Amino acid sequence: SVSAFLLNRSSDLEILSEGYTKVVYDTDDPELTVIEFKDTVTAFRNIKRATIKGKGRLTCRVSSLIMGYLNSKGLKTHFVKADGDNGQVCLKVRVIPVRIIMRNAAAGSIVRTFGIPAGTALKHPVVEMTYKNNDLDNPIINRDHADALGIATYEETEAMIETSRKVNSLLCELFASIGVQLVDFKIEFGYTADGTMVITDEISPDTCRFRNMSDGRQMDRDRYRYDQGDIIDTYQELTNRLEKAL
Repeated sequence: SVSAFLLNRSSDLEILSEGYTKVVYDTDDPELTVIEFKDTVTAFRNIKRATIKGKGRLTCRVSSLIMGYLNSKGLKTHFVKADGDNGQVCLKVRVIPVRIIMRNAAAGSIVRTFGIPAGTALKHPVVEMTYKNNDLDNPIINRDHADALGIATYEETEAMIETSRKVNSLLCELFASIGVQLVDFKIEFGYTADGTMVITDEISPDTCRFRNMSDGRQMDRDRYRYDQGDIIDTYQELTNRLEKAL
C-alpha cells in the first residue's frame, strides 16, 4: 500500500533532506518525520547506481523489523512505526555526523587495508568510526579527532560505541537464529527534541553485510556492487526469514 502520508501530504510540507536512497519529509507534528525509502541502489560512492523496482520496499521492511526489535530490547531508536510499503514514521533527530562501523569478519576496506582474506573471522568485534562528510569521502577518525575537531565529544562517542556493541550482540544472535552471519554494519545516532540519544538512519541490507551460513552466499548490497546477481530475490529471502523470527 502507498503511504497515506506520502499520498496525501500537502505541498507545503518540505523535504528536510534527500540522499541517494531515502527522502526525509517534514510533518505537521514538530517531533516527527516520515522517511521514504527509494528504489535506488548505489555503490562505490555513487559511481555505480541503478533503480531496481521493489528495493525500497524491502530495505524499509528489514529496517523497520530491526529497529522495532531494538526498541523492544530497550535500545532507543528513531523508529516509531511503518507507514505503507516504503515509509516510516520516525522521531525528528539532530544527527551526530559520525558513523560507527562494527566488524565481525573481514570484508570491504579492512580486507584492502590489512591484506587479509575476505571472510576471515576476527578475534573480537572491531569498532571503527568515520566522519559523516561525503565531500571528504567519509574519512576514518578516532575519538581524539572527533572531540578535538568539534565533531562529537568523548562522552558522545563512548555512548555510541557502547550502544553499537549492544546492537551487534543482539543482531548477531538474531541473524544466527535464521542462518545468517552478520559480517559488519554501519550505524548512526542523533538527538531527539528532548535531548535523548537514539539510533537513527537505517539498518538494512544496504548498510550491513550478511552471509548465508549454509553456502556463504552474499545477502546484501555487495551483490549489486560486485555483479553477483539479482538483489531483490535475496533481499526478499532475508525479509521472509526475519518476519518468521520476529
